[in-house]
Amino acid sequence: MTEQVLRPSFAIHPRALDNDLLLRLEVSLWGCWDSSFPRRLPAVVQKQLGCVKTICLFIGYPRSGHSLIGSFIDAHPNAAIAHRLDALKYLKAGVSSKRISYLMLRNSQRFARRGRQLTGYSYSVPDQWQGLFNNLHLVGDQEGNWTALRLSHEPGILKLLVADGIQVRILHVIRNPFDNITTWARRSQTSLDYTISRYFERCACVQKIRSRLPPGAVLDVRHERFVNQFHTSFQDVLNFLSLSSDKSFRDDCASILYKKTNSSRFSLKWSSTRIKEVERRIQNFDFLSGYTWDA
Repeated sequence: MTEQVLRPSFAIHPRALDNDLLLRLEVSLWGCWDSSFPRRLPAVVQKQLGCVKTICLFIGYPRSGHSLIGSFIDAHPNAAIAHRLDALKYLKAGVSSKRISYLMLRNSQRFARRGRQLTGYSYSVPDQWQGLFNNLHLVGDQEGNWTALRLSHEPGILKLLVADGIQVRILHVIRNPFDNITTWARRSQTSLDYTISRYFERCACVQKIRSRLPPGAVLDVRHERFVNQFHTSFQDVLNFLSLSSDKSFRDDCASILYKKTNSSRFSLKWSSTRIKEVERRIQNFDFLSGYTWDA
């Protein structure tokens, strides 16, 4: 396989552990550059992006598994998934759909070159196509939190992406709310009460987005099923995105998959009052059906 090199990249060396803030700064700086330069995309790049038929967006919650699933899709020879790009921010600022695809591609390449290291975990899939591509059919953005917020407040922004006849597919990644909230609170160093409130605000955003889109536009991906029934669940994702695959590709992805989901809810002290409150609020959202403290 050969890399489709667009321009030299000079990435900041990643930290060994949680490099989230450093990565966000780097992504923002490169995004500002790529949104303006080169002024006109080279003909070869325009030809490569001209084959793109699908843009994949994520909606949801921090610490729910977007990085893992995005990295596996990015390993596909016909796909490039950006990491933490917040593509709709640039779209709202007037950047064209074609240039947005370019931002996604360049972000994917840079994240691969820095080793796809994040929060002490490597998302690098051996022997596959991360940062590379062969006939680019899909580009996307793994940033689910900001995308959910922007889409819930400005639903019409999606029309700017489909102006060139490109279809948009949205992945909604869900994790047990207790684990999701706990990890989010720990990583952001905020209280459980504050994070619970923010989590269900995002749920309301997702529910609003889903109500405005046609049936079949959003695929719910449960993190636990993705890990425990990987081949079936990942194939469902690929089918939704119109990407073909074989078992060897999924096996390479599975080789870096952790053996079981992390029940992080036990790493913080939850009062019985908080547990009951979260279980009560779960009932307001069909896509959270079945999740409890014990399940």
